[in-house]
Amino acid sequence: MVLSPLNGYEMKPTTYHWNTGEGLSEVCAGGCAPQAGAWTSAWSPVHTASSGPYKVQGEFGDGSLWDLHASWGAWQTAAEKCTTYTAGKVCVRYEVRSYRDTPQERSRLTYTPVKGGYIIPMSIGVGSEIDGSTTGTTRNLCQPCTKRTTSYSATVSRDRPNPGGTNEYYATARVEHPNGKTSTLKAAITG
Repeated sequence: MVLSPLNGYEMKPTTYHWNTGEGLSEVCAGGCAPQAGAWTSAWSPVHTASSGPYKVQGEFGDGSLWDLHASWGAWQTAAEKCTTYTAGKVCVRYEVRSYRDTPQERSRLTYTPVKGGYIIPMSIGVGSEIDGSTTGTTRNLCQPCTKRTTSYSATVSRDRPNPGGTNEYYATARVEHPNGKTSTLKAAITG
């Protein structure tokens, strides 16, 4: 937690909570002193296996109370498309999360080779079509083009646009095979 009280005002942090079903904990062991200037707390342990809000509470110098929430969400797979080629298995996942109250989406490309096989990842993208309007973000993986003979993963992400009426949200990946042909995989959800 970082405090920056205005001149003449004090803030006293009291407790915090990470959404794990446990109770409130003190920000400072034994209680914090009122802070009249810039102040930063020590890092507090949190559980990141799941998602939830982080909440901190305190008091102003006049005795009134304040609390502040920040949220974090783990990436969750919403759609996945996998294909097994001669060179190995390629998957693309469409993943979503909420981060500080901002919905985000990303595309994750993974490759698991067979012995002696390889692919060349070309690009990965995440996008949406909302009421006929398409937007997206693409990451070029060919800088330069690299043969991947071992397990490989790449991502691209963005803030998710607000939903409209008819929607499709998707992740795409394009790879080149040893024979020079390219394949595009797409994982999508609609709603």
